[in-house]
Amino acid sequence: MKNLVFISLFFAAVALTSCGSNDPTPTPVQKIISKSWTIPIKGVGGSAITTPVTINLSDVSGVDASNFINGEFQNSGSNIQISGLKTGTVLSNFTMQVNTNAAVNFGLVTTTPGTNDFGAGVMQSGNRETTFLSSLFTAYTGKTKTAALKITFTPSVDIVAADNVNLVLTINGKYNWNTFPK
Repeated sequence: MKNLVFISLFFAAVALTSCGSNDPTPTPVQKIISKSWTIPIKGVGGSAITTPVTINLSDVSGVDASNFINGEFQNSGSNIQISGLKTGTVLSNFTMQVNTNAAVNFGLVTTTPGTNDFGAGVMQSGNRETTFLSSLFTAYTGKTKTAALKITFTPSVDIVAADNVNLVLTINGKYNWNTFPK
């Protein structure tokens, strides 16, 4: 009789544990991915220009944004470049702001930079640039998975689309997400 009670309890316990959650066990994925955003620079000479840009986690190819867990900014390989600027053209007070963070003024952008100027045509990855890119990364990998970027500058001459002047933001990040079996 005791054996029958123990056997009944055993089968009841097995039945209860097998009726547990049917949720699949996730498999963690971690990848280091470099992503570049190319943003056209256009404007009327002498006029202050403000360009809003939205950066989304879903823009990063290879990352499952819907199952995203977190990310880690990587200094190495992250940089800012302004390409296509003609000799003699200057972008004054070139400033970028992420969400409501403090705006970062990169000063004058020119092909012949002085000590505190931003050199066009060259990948810039100093402390100021990587600190800014880190804040952008933190914004688009945060809760909303999006970042509002505002770019402000005053060009010395008219810059049109045919001039092919671009701001190129390259961010190297370590991304973590889960995958689920089907």
